[in-house]
Amino acid sequence: MNAIPWSQSAQKFIEDIRDCEDPADRFDLIMELGDTLEPLPDELKIETNRVQGCTANVWLVPELIDRTPPTVRFHTDSDSAMVRGLAALLIAQVNDKPCADVADFDFKRLADEFSLHQFLSPSRSNGLFAMSKRLGRIAAGLLEGEQPPPTDR
Repeated sequence: MNAIPWSQSAQKFIEDIRDCEDPADRFDLIMELGDTLEPLPDELKIETNRVQGCTANVWLVPELIDRTPPTVRFHTDSDSAMVRGLAALLIAQVNDKPCADVADFDFKRLADEFSLHQFLSPSRSNGLFAMSKRLGRIAAGLLEGEQPPPTDR
């Protein structure tokens, strides 16, 4: 699997979350990260864009960026502040990266770096896994010529 180098913002976030001794502070940091996302328009909150396997509703919408090599940018939203933050964490690491890198990205490594397994409930861990798998599948599909839905962005 490709090792996408951490962005400076991701490295800073990793340091911040590792410095949190109180699990409640970690949750607050993750939820604050979710607050940085633009809300997804209601017309994109459709079943096709919803991630299956999450207890909360979470939507992932890809935007193919016509570059060489093609890159992908994800737009996401959730009806849960925590899940929205986790989704923001995932897409922050892969947005604007080549589709091939995203398709091969080691999301387990990301979860390990953040020690997410230590403080997420099993249902949130399953949701995080479902989101990460969906990101990889979408990127792989884009490589094979699948067209993303229009995003009006």
